[in-house]
Amino acid sequence: MKILDPVLAPDVSIWCDHINPKEFEDGGCASVVVGLYPSFDSTGARILSPISRQQCIDIATKSSMVLQVYYWDDITQDPIQQADWVAQIIQSEGLPIKWVWADQEQWWTDWTAWQQGRSGTVPINTVPTGTPTLISAHYENFIRELHSKFPQSGVYTNNGFVATWAPGMNAWLPQYRSWVPQYGRQPKEATQMTWAQLVANWLPNYDIALAAGQLPELVMGHQFTGDSCILPGSYTKDNVQLPLDVSEFSKAFITAIKANSQNPVVGPPPPTPASPVDYVVIYARINVRSLPDGNSTWVRYAVMNEVLHVVNISNGWAKLSDGTYVYAAYISLKTTTTPVTPPPTPIPTPVPPATEAYVVMYPRVNVRAQPSGASAFVRFALQGEVLQVVNIANGWAELLDGTYVFADYIAKKTASNPGGTPTPTPPATVKYVVVYARINVRAKPDSTSAFVRFAVKGEVLQVVNIANGWAQLADGTYVFADYIQKQA
Repeated sequence: MKILDPVLAPDVSIWCDHINPKEFEDGGCASVVVGLYPSFDSTGARILSPISRQQCIDIATKSSMVLQVYYWDDITQDPIQQADWVAQIIQSEGLPIKWVWADQEQWWTDWTAWQQGRSGTVPINTVPTGTPTLISAHYENFIRELHSKFPQSGVYTNNGFVATWAPGMNAWLPQYRSWVPQYGRQPKEATQMTWAQLVANWLPNYDIALAAGQLPELVMGHQFTGDSCILPGSYTKDNVQLPLDVSEFSKAFITAIKANSQNPVVGPPPPTPASPVDYVVIYARINVRSLPDGNSTWVRYAVMNEVLHVVNISNGWAKLSDGTYVYAAYISLKTTTTPVTPPPTPIPTPVPPATEAYVVMYPRVNVRAQPSGASAFVRFALQGEVLQVVNIANGWAELLDGTYVFADYIAKKTASNPGGTPTPTPPATVKYVVVYARINVRAKPDSTSAFVRFAVKGEVLQVVNIANGWAQLADGTYVFADYIQKQA
């Protein structure tokens, strides 16, 4: 298939310092897709990157083009929390965003290893990967949650990714509109050109190869260049033109979403089970709770491959046929290809171990799958949050749900009566500002230690101490001190 009656639309990311919307519009573009990238404020709260915000504002105020956005769905992060953050940002920022695309093309589960693989430091085939079931389930949970909060949303992915890494996506992709990247005709090297030259020489003249689940009638866009065309409109800090990804979108689609932001062209809604539907547990052990709340009474554990009968899914929680609840991100719709281990002989419901209440002392600490700073990130625990600790050994606190936090970042919760151990006061911090476009935040003061996240230019960091060229942040992570400067 091809996009009928197409219009041009570039997409821009956080690596672009600034844009010139007039040059896009003069070049014949009818829409721009801006990357929604997160940043963090001085309190550690996740906010929209100032660069992303400014790009959206420029499109909205300096052109008549339609503003679309995309968000990189990271399979190492919680899908429900990510989707809710996107929906919350759209609402709180008040930007005229007409459509959101979930960028779903990540197969690796370790960002540090992936960066090393891309640079050739390690063989790319040694980079840890997600299982097909995990990748598909994560992406399904993300788009289902996002679509429930912001129906003007669809999926960016292609046949190569789906067939290789997550064929299970084909079961649910027909529910959503698609934007498909495929580069069948583009310069072999990044080439500077005008928009007129792009139109004359590089527009796609081939059929788009779709994944089995991508219905032709729901394909709205085709990204046909990947950083190969250097065009007017996107610039570095030094005002040098940058390569752009450029797409063709259906003119009818762009016209429809421009006319009405209230879901003018929505595909079929995700199904809500009216009677029990079988789902499968995709993690080693998950909590079954009495209410749809992480603080509600623990009932039992459900284990990997256990089949659960789901009555309804709402606000990120799945209600089971017995009236209990599990977190929806931890289960996946059972299909004929879903491997299911036959259930063992029933055993008594395990009694949860004795716990002791501890309080998080820092703005944000990492909760990990194993007692190691290099193990898989599970979620953030926030200052003041009460954690139920089963055991503390070798500097790590094991929580009731089987995850771990660094014991130095928590303190025993005191009773109201005097004589309890007072909660330690977090160390004083000094505000520093990131001075480069993007810097690595690491688990330890070592450039080979685990990558935690990116900090972007202008972001304010709370620094506890600087030693041996590394700045320790309030959440226990580190950045290279040469990349930051004290806030004026």
